Amino acid sequence: MDWLGEHWRTLTIENSDSPQLEMHNLMSHHLVRSMPKEIGWYASVDRDSNENQLIISLEDVRNKREIAVDLSSHPIPVLLPWLDQFYSQDSSVILKLHFILSKGTRGKLLVHQRLDRTQLTKLANGRGVEIRPGPNPQIHPSDNIDVEYIEESSIEEWIQNYDKKGKYGTNSADFSKYKIGTAWNLPQPDGFLDFIFSSHVFEHLANPLGHLVRWKKKLKPDGVILAVVSDMNCTKDYRITPSTLDEILKEYKEGDNFSK
Repeated sequence: MDWLGEHWRTLTIENSDSPQLEMHNLMSHHLVRSMPKEIGWYASVDRDSNENQLIISLEDVRNKREIAVDLSSHPIPVLLPWLDQFYSQDSSVILKLHFILSKGTRGKLLVHQRLDRTQLTKLANGRGVEIRPGPNPQIHPSDNIDVEYIEESSIEEWIQNYDKKGKYGTNSADFSKYKIGTAWNLPQPDGFLDFIFSSHVFEHLANPLGHLVRWKKKLKPDGVILAVVSDMNCTKDYRITPSTLDEILKEYKEGDNFSK
C-alpha cells in the first residue's frame, strides 16, 4: 500500500466475528518490552463507512483491556492499551486486533515501511564489489559499472550448502565474475574500489566497526559503502535485545580478531 509517498507492507483483512490477528507471548518481542503506546503499525480500510472499527485488546491470565477506534481510508496508529502493571519477558500477554467491517469493506494493516533500494544501487558507479550476493546479485555490470562478487565458497560448495534443490537458481547463475573472499578479507588491493555494496550482510558481522575500517581502506578517497540492513523487528531476531553502542565499541577495541 502506498501512503504519504512511501510503500508499506500491508496485510489485507477480511471481516470476521473473531479477532483476525493474535500475537501471543508479546513481551518476548524486544520492541514492546518498554510498553510503548505505539509500535509503528497503522490501520485503515479500503473505503469509508461509519460502521468500520478496530478493537485493540491486551490481556493476560487475569486481566484484559481494550479500546475501540473508528477506521477510515486514512491510516491511524495502532495504540496499545497497556494494563497498569509490570510485565516481564516471560509474561503471557496476548495482543488481539479485531477489524469490524461493513459489508464489502476490507481492512488494511500497515506493518512495515518498504524502502526503495534504487536509492542505494544508483550510487554504485565505477569499480566495486558486492559482498555475498549468492547467485542473484543486485549490482550488475554496465558501461559505468565494473563489479565483482565476493563469496566465501565456490559454486559447488554454495550448491551443497544452500541450494541442493535449485531453489535459488545457482546452477544457471554466471559465476565468472565471482571471487573467493570474505567481508573481512576482500580480495582487492587498498585504495582500489569506488564502491562496496552489501545486502543483509552487515548485521551478521562481528566487530562491525572494524569491518567498516577495513572496507574504507579498500576504497578510493571518494569511494562509498552502500549497505541494505534488515529491520530486526521483521526478522527471526525480534526476540533478541539489540547490541548497545558500548558493546559494539568494545568489540572494535578488542582488535582485528573477527573474521565472520
